[in-house]
Amino acid sequence: MNLENYKIGFIGFGHMAQILFQRLVSSDLIRESQVFFAEKDEVKTKKIIEKFDIEPISLSKINQTCRLILICVTPQNIQEVLNEIKVNSNKQNLYISILAGTKIERLQKELGPENMIMKALPNVASSIGEGIIPLCFNSSCSVDMKTIGMLLFTSLGMVVEISEKLMDIVCGICGCLPAFVLKMVDEIAEMGMQEGLTYEMSLKLTAQSFAGSAKLIQKEKNIDQLIKNATSPNGATEAGLEVLKTLGVLSGLKESVKASINRSSELSNI
Repeated sequence: MNLENYKIGFIGFGHMAQILFQRLVSSDLIRESQVFFAEKDEVKTKKIIEKFDIEPISLSKINQTCRLILICVTPQNIQEVLNEIKVNSNKQNLYISILAGTKIERLQKELGPENMIMKALPNVASSIGEGIIPLCFNSSCSVDMKTIGMLLFTSLGMVVEISEKLMDIVCGICGCLPAFVLKMVDEIAEMGMQEGLTYEMSLKLTAQSFAGSAKLIQKEKNIDQLIKNATSPNGATEAGLEVLKTLGVLSGLKESVKASINRSSELSNI
């Protein structure tokens, strides 16, 4: 299956919507002519047309024109959007939400349980095609539309289907953890600069160390053995690991992820 026969409508065309559009086009999965967007702000609409050369569309027409409809608005605008598109919703369409705090149950309540609904949570690395995108679907989704929905997000990285009840946990790991990693990389790079390296060199060394370790895990799987392989008795790595343990750094990192999971759950129930 491919996306060439599907018209795609973006409701809201902010940062993540633009990333998805650009990745889809650069991956040759779609053509610009397949894409429409609905944006309330006239100034933003004009800028989007000038930058991306895609056609604007009204919310009242998006259901009849597009088969794949991506809801990419801010949480405070979601109810207004649902009120407008539910009037003439089409059960042949696939409605895709990228809003972390909006449950499928709410979308079903507004659009009708007979409509096909999907939820996706792209993360920051999606902009370079290295994201991990968890997906979930309602029970009305056909096998074919599930396949199309998953194909849509392969342009952003790896896709995984999960149960929606796990989405808050996945949000804490996939959605929030990249920011924690970026912060750690920056702090270590700053420390390297204080010890005599240039910041650019220190950042390069640190970033590649994180990237290489991640690829190693994906290939080898056995993390305990990998750590043993990198650690000599009474060596430099062992000394650093002891400090990590003594200072409670790893426990603190776990608590940070748990805080993100809890906040995601709170937002989902507002």
